[in-house]
Parts: sequence; C-alpha cells; structure tokens
Amino acid sequence: MTKNTSNNTKELPNGWEWKKLGEVAEVKRGKSKHRPRNDKSLFGGKFPFIQTGDVRNAHKYITEFTESYSEKGLEQSKLWSKGTICLTIAANIGDVAILGVDACFPDSVVGILSKKGNNEFMYYFLTTLKEKLESKATKSAQMNLNVEKLVDFEIPLPPLKEQERIVQKLDTAFQSLDEAITLQKENIAHTQELKKAVLVEQIANLDCEMKKLGEVVNISKTKNPESKPDDFINYLDISSIDNKLFKVSETKLMLGKDAPSRARKLAKKGDIVFATTRPSLKNIAIIEAEYDNLICSTGFCILSPKSIIDSKYLYYHATSDFIQEQISPLIRGTQYPAISDKDLLSCKIPLPPLPEQERIIAYLDTSFAKLDALIMEQEERLAQLIELKKSVLQEAFEGKL
Repeated sequence: MTKNTSNNTKELPNGWEWKKLGEVAEVKRGKSKHRPRNDKSLFGGKFPFIQTGDVRNAHKYITEFTESYSEKGLEQSKLWSKGTICLTIAANIGDVAILGVDACFPDSVVGILSKKGNNEFMYYFLTTLKEKLESKATKSAQMNLNVEKLVDFEIPLPPLKEQERIVQKLDTAFQSLDEAITLQKENIAHTQELKKAVLVEQIANLDCEMKKLGEVVNISKTKNPESKPDDFINYLDISSIDNKLFKVSETKLMLGKDAPSRARKLAKKGDIVFATTRPSLKNIAIIEAEYDNLICSTGFCILSPKSIIDSKYLYYHATSDFIQEQISPLIRGTQYPAISDKDLLSCKIPLPPLPEQERIIAYLDTSFAKLDALIMEQEERLAQLIELKKSVLQEAFEGKL
C-alpha cells in the first residue's frame, strides 16, 4: 500500500496516490457572456452548443445536441476541443460526458482536461462523484456548484499504464451493462405508454355530453393561516407531489405564522390538486383521507368535484394527455411557464352517467394495478443494474478490478 499523505483516509495500492482535481486537470467554466442568453441572433449556426440536458442524456460521448451557435454566438463563448470532459454544475448537478465533437457550452457546465494521465480514467472517476457534488452545491431556486469546491476533490491516481488497463476493463464491462440498463429504461417507458393507451381507450371516445371542468367542480375556498398564527396547518406545495405516481409524497406541518404567503387554498379528501405552474410536468394528485383538510399553494388549481362527477373519474381525466393537449396552447411565460385556474377550468371532458363513470374507474383501477406492479418490478431490476455498475466503479478506484 502507498503511504497516505492526503486528507483522504482510504489506503491505496502501491504506486497510486491521492491528487486534487485541480492538480491533475485543467478545470474551467464554460462561457455564454451575452445577455439575454436566449437572443435569437446567437443561435442557428454550425457550432454545437452543449447544455446541461445534453450532458445528462449522453452515453459517455456527446454527439447529439439541441442547439447550435452562430458566429456571433461563438464570439461570446469558447469552442472546446473534442475529448473535453463536460461536468454539469447547475440544475442537474454532477452529470458527466465527453465531447464527441468540438463544441461550446455555458457556465452551467465545466470543461475538464486531464494534465496528468488518461482522460477517460478521469471521466470514469468523475461519474462516481454525483452524490458528493450535489451535497456540496449551494441550495437555492436552482442548485449551483462552485468551481473552487470542485478543484479540491481528491482523485485516486494510479500509474498511466494502470489507468489505461482500468479504462479498458470498464469499457468492456460497461458495454453490456449499459445495454441492459438502456433496455430496462425502454421497458419502463413502454409500460408507461401502455398505461396512457389504456386510459385513452376508456375515455377518448365516450358517446356523451362534453362539459367544461368549471361546470363539474366547485370553486375552492381559501384561508389565510396568519389569521390563527399559533394553530398548526398541514401545507402542500408543488414539490411535494410525486408526478410519476400522481400522489402526495409528503406535507409540511407548520404554525400559521410560519406559513408562506402562497399558502392559501383549501383541499379536502377527494379533491384533485393540479399544478398550474409548469403544468406539463403534471404535478397532479388526488387527496387521500390521510391528507384531508390541507392548505395548498396558490400554484395549484383545486378541483373539488360536484355530485355529478366521481372524484376518481375526474382524477383520471386530470392526469390524461387529453387535458394536456387542451392546456398546451394556453401556457404563457418561458422562465416560469404557467396557466391560470380559468384556463384549466375551460378544458372539456366527456361526462357519462355515474354508473358508466364507475365502470370506467373499476376497469382502470384493475388495469393500472397490474401495470404499476410491472413498472415496480422493472424499476427494481433497473436499480440493481445501476448498483452493479456503481460497485464495479468502486472496485476499479480501489485497485481491485
């Protein structure tokens, strides 16, 4: 074992040493100096412009991108060479990929080039740091990571030939493993699409009267928690919605005097909460008995069903693409896209008699229970594959591969 002279307590194999990232690599933020950033004259040219989402979606190498810079765009940025490692330090922090083409990127991405060793060895190690990087990030409306914190991260560095051997081993191991992970993600996506198809089959072609949501729901009541500052309230904000399962994941218990100014809308058991900020994210849920009598953010429209519509039937419609297609043209704003309550309440849904609504609910409940169980199994398999990949990486950087 090599004697450990760093702050890291882990011992390394002979010939390995701990080095700070800033000692062994050039680490610089991307550039996008022009304001506003979305100036149309900056885009549409021949220079690839890589954004955080492009890094996240890449499989090791970035060869696809959503935007490109013009000559004017290039002038206020920098063209990084093919082979540069890209690491995201804002929004989706800690995603890593290697440029497969010469490209520009903004200051939400850091460019890293190894000065001492194999660049792909550096890439593989950086993929292990996501959770640590997220923990170091500044928590705000959008998480950000300071480059000064990044350069202090320590890397276990073996001799160059050993780096090359490890990279070759990882490339071989991950070729089949990554294929299995991709296949599992596709299986999950397919099952989720099947759920949508089942929903459409049941509600899209009903031969009945169409009604606006505003005609089948009651206007939600409001309450100012500050009127009783020492009473506890159960508060629901948009971040507390699981938009994959369309359920409330948690609520926040607080005193009325501590409630945010947006805590105003009341919701009871059976109501549907529909986020009108970034509505395409589908932060929608039905209020179950355990969450009865919530005070919700004004970022929700509360759909409280009248007697002519079953709460569960309304819920299934609210989560459908049938509603999304109607609200999509009504969304306003770029930084904070949103619709109004009035926009949502203007959407139309088919309203069959209650017995037919109950039949549709029973069919969807049964079908979705089976499909949700399948998705859970698929997600467990995916999690196992991801954990296997992590364990292989851990062994590699402990000198055990």
